Amino acid sequence: MLDSVIARVAVVFLIAAAVWKLPGGGTAASVVWEALGAGMLALIAWSVWRFGKEHWLELDRLGEQGRLVLYGSIALLLLTLAAKSLLWQTSPGSVLWLLMAGGVVAGAYRSWQLWREL
Repeated sequence: MLDSVIARVAVVFLIAAAVWKLPGGGTAASVVWEALGAGMLALIAWSVWRFGKEHWLELDRLGEQGRLVLYGSIALLLLTLAAKSLLWQTSPGSVLWLLMAGGVVAGAYRSWQLWREL
């Protein structure tokens, strides 16, 4: 078993050395990183879809207000994550980003409260 772990670590170091030393390695690393990011986003989207299919009755029982708060919090979370690099460049932007993050937390907490009342 230890030999298998050592072999896998050696392969990772070999790939890292190739990316570091070979010409165009940085471009290849960027392509792999973007592919991993796209795969992760696809996995998150599939997980959300699956959750919605499995818990559709609970989501329906939340009512219009509960679903509005839940979906609004999810949308605000995505907006907060997407705007992070832009908003953190200025002090007012940083404050706005923190307020947005607080709104996400408050919305998630309210959604949880409404769900507990079911």
